[in-house]
Amino acid sequence: MTSPRAPTETLQVLPPHIKQWQDWCSSFDLITIEPLHPVHHKILVILETVFSHVLLPVSENLYDKLMSRVYKRIILNERTMDSMLHGLLVPADAPEG
Repeated sequence: MTSPRAPTETLQVLPPHIKQWQDWCSSFDLITIEPLHPVHHKILVILETVFSHVLLPVSENLYDKLMSRVYKRIILNERTMDSMLHGLLVPADAPEG
């Protein structure tokens, strides 16, 4: 039987470029996004690919572009029904107003 590993033991060794990025980010105080201009398109591609749901409230154009990707596959069952319909249904006994 093996003993459980400490959380630090299960982490992979980071590649040097990731480690450099983390070191740089931890000491970087971003006041304006102007320094990101040369790479902002790459950042958006990553966000659109990996974190589409985060960009939905950013703009109507992004919402229209990403909505079908976010809801491409929906599993609807007893557990997910309430959260899927949240805000769409009003209980019959709710006061009008």
